[in-house]
Amino acid sequence: IWDYFGPNYNCKYRERVGKIGDGGKWLCGVSSELRNKAECVIYSVGSKGEISFEKGIEEKLPHCEIHIFDPTLTDEQKNNVYAFLHKSKLHEIGLGESNGEFKIGNRKVLWTQKTRSVYQVQTLSTLMSELGHKWLDVLKIDIEGGEWKVFESLFATMHRIPATQIQVELHFLGDVNTVLSFFKKMREKGFRVFSVEPNYYGRTAENARLMIEYSFIQVDGYGSIVWRGP
Repeated sequence: IWDYFGPNYNCKYRERVGKIGDGGKWLCGVSSELRNKAECVIYSVGSKGEISFEKGIEEKLPHCEIHIFDPTLTDEQKNNVYAFLHKSKLHEIGLGESNGEFKIGNRKVLWTQKTRSVYQVQTLSTLMSELGHKWLDVLKIDIEGGEWKVFESLFATMHRIPATQIQVELHFLGDVNTVLSFFKKMREKGFRVFSVEPNYYGRTAENARLMIEYSFIQVDGYGSIVWRGP
């Protein structure tokens, strides 16, 4: 199904941040717009302890404020975050469609790591409000199939999603209509695809086709990138 939704926007300054394979993401404007911004805010949702993306951001954009959200980390993974990241802040809470508890098993999710059965989650609006942010330069999401419900909530509750670009690993859970609706609503919200990358690393051939990395950029009615919020 991913073949129907290829790139439809040309980012002239596209750059990969993080390692090759699972973990790294394609971003727009790292060495141009983001490097020259006085302040920038990056949210990284879901990591399973793989921090090459965050390390890359710290090296390339040392002035950026980086927040990692993941309630599933083991003690070893948390120690790895604290040992190798210097400016990033780790929050042991997840991104959800509503504020409260998320129970493994109440949704079809491709969890590859399970440290317990119940996790605390908050909506994007709540997370941003509590941290005092009004706009995100980068919103990276990798939550193993939980992204569909999160985006349904964002589409329903936000007139404008407050992010310049969104990097998300999409997981096909068997519902074609969910995928079609997602891409339709992303376009309606002003987001265009500037990068698509299959994720074959560390996967079986059967599972690889179910997941793919997408990078979206928000543009205005004239096709110009929305680098700053209203």
